Amino acid sequence: MREYRYLTNDDRLLIEKLYTRGIAPSDIASVVGVSLATIYRELPRGYADERFPGGRKVYSAAKAQQTVDQNIKRRGRSPADAKKGTE
Repeated sequence: MREYRYLTNDDRLLIEKLYTRGIAPSDIASVVGVSLATIYRELPRGYADERFPGGRKVYSAAKAQQTVDQNIKRRGRSPADAKKGTE
């Protein structure tokens, strides 16, 4: 079983780069080192209002990171705060 971790901005940039090239989500998950479910949960966070030719939505790492930051702020705790509470 894999250890749980948050996706970093670098992970999101890598996802954006691979997704833009048309790489399959299962292959993206392997490269990033996360489960396929993580990729499928991540993609909607970063969907922009644009589409590639062919109809596939554009994924933006910046938009995904902004969404995550807003969600963390709304929750009132940072990932680091959550780890401090488990020690």
